[in-house]
Amino acid sequence: MKNEVTVKVNAKINLSLNVEGKKDGYHLLDTVVASVNLADVVTACRSDAFSVSFSDEKIVAESSNAYKAAEYMTEKYSLPPVRISVCNRIPCGCGLGGSSADCAGVINALSDLFGLNLCDEEKRGIAEKFGSDTPYMLRGGYARLRGRGENVEYFRSYFSLPITIAYRGDVNTGECFALFDKECGNGFVADNDALISDIIECNLRGICRETKNALTGAAGKLNRFVSTAEKSIDAPHFMTGSGAGVVILSQDEQLCARLERDGITVIRTEILPSSPSDGILQ
Repeated sequence: MKNEVTVKVNAKINLSLNVEGKKDGYHLLDTVVASVNLADVVTACRSDAFSVSFSDEKIVAESSNAYKAAEYMTEKYSLPPVRISVCNRIPCGCGLGGSSADCAGVINALSDLFGLNLCDEEKRGIAEKFGSDTPYMLRGGYARLRGRGENVEYFRSYFSLPITIAYRGDVNTGECFALFDKECGNGFVADNDALISDIIECNLRGICRETKNALTGAAGKLNRFVSTAEKSIDAPHFMTGSGAGVVILSQDEQLCARLERDGITVIRTEILPSSPSDGILQ
């Protein structure tokens, strides 16, 4: 019987993002995503009382999807009390999937800790209740997400690249989509079929051509750094998610130093190639 399980869940970036309309109040997306070498770490252990805590003090535990997923699984599977702690390394509000990563980490950790032996379909069923891209975050890797994000089509690629993630402040996802709707922006900006082909073929030039995000204009009106990135970053770059993170396809030291002097937070990391790993730390 295990007393403690630790899992890590990598952040994701949206290499492209198209908005295809709305259904039942939810926006329908067509987006290509990848994992990057930046992760939150979720630890679950048996305890005398149920608790969930985060190292990021800005996160209100009871309002988080990770907390709600833990409550749901505890009730559904009649689990004994568990203490969950999350070491947050993925910044919030930057389009990197931190909230969904934590939720996916909880699902994987509780399944392993209590020997639930949940199959992928059962895990996805839980994940879909707590965030549109949480099903994808259960595994990570290269994938195309459609619908609300729950329709996940994985594909394999050996493409990997050192990158920089730059951000200042954050962007509220709801506000970003609301502004996008109000301004009737162009939701079809990237050719995702071509992008996937270029990723599989490790064609960097082709990838740079299709890294486009339909929410960039709306996010730029909510976050000044996003709006000025086009002029201030002289390297291939694109916004991820609904902002405020900008992915730069290089780790140019002079560029990074200049951004940091301007008060921009800079994270040097890399896009990860496909991996069969399920995230469990051995």
